[in-house]
Amino acid sequence: MKLLGLFTFLLFGHFSTSDAVMADETKWDQATWLWHTSNIVEAPDEVLQFLNQKDVDSVYLQINRDIEPTSYMSFIKEATNDGISVYALDGSKNWISNREGFDLFLNWVEKYQNFAADGEKFSGIHLDVEPYLHEMWDNDYQNAILQYQNIISEAAQKAEQWDMLFAADIPFWYDTKYFDNETYGKGLLHKWVIDTSDEVGIMAYRNFAEGSNGIIEISKNEIQYAKEVGKKVTVGVETKEITSYDYISFYGLGEEKMNEEVTKVYDQFGSITSFNGFAIHSYKYWKALGK
Repeated sequence: MKLLGLFTFLLFGHFSTSDAVMADETKWDQATWLWHTSNIVEAPDEVLQFLNQKDVDSVYLQINRDIEPTSYMSFIKEATNDGISVYALDGSKNWISNREGFDLFLNWVEKYQNFAADGEKFSGIHLDVEPYLHEMWDNDYQNAILQYQNIISEAAQKAEQWDMLFAADIPFWYDTKYFDNETYGKGLLHKWVIDTSDEVGIMAYRNFAEGSNGIIEISKNEIQYAKEVGKKVTVGVETKEITSYDYISFYGLGEEKMNEEVTKVYDQFGSITSFNGFAIHSYKYWKALGK
């Protein structure tokens, strides 16, 4: 839900080049994940045109250390000019057993933020760790949770230190998972992550809004708790082909159907202060979704 293009038009009588395509304006904030970072080198204008056309407010850009920092600087500068916030994205299930990738990510972000000029910096850190995909989750659950909490806690502290927002993706069922350790105490995992983060992205991957297994029902606990503690929740939906279940993704259903369902979610949550709009997973698949 960006207003920058309108302001530019009102002030200067023209839009920026990335506003040349008419935007699909939304009533809500909208975000997406960009995992294939090479896109910002090979086709940055194409990426920005799509983000502007879809009225995207935030993009979660995976950090690829093989890409030159100047490419990030150029892309973020253009995105910032278009009113789009860019978050440094990364995460791996393996971080809970081997911190090397996590430490390299934090070190890269710190150096980048110190070197980049204003307007070229990342707005935040966005982690997608998914520890439940690691074998430790089944074999040593409480330790898996503890190692995950250590990662989230440290990243949140670093983000605050570097004057960045911190966001973490969580599955909708974290509201059924308990933790119990000496470091962080006891409680429900979704509440702990919300407490520790500025924003949470809930992977509410369903292709229907209503019903006992719909997006509204599986997101309501996170939305309500975040309201109580003054945090933000972005509701994530999937557009990638998922062959194992036919109710997960909007793949094959088209963007009109997706917008129809997320509008129902917005009608339910839009007036709640913790609701932070939608995140569409991901740029690659959303772009190929079709009408």
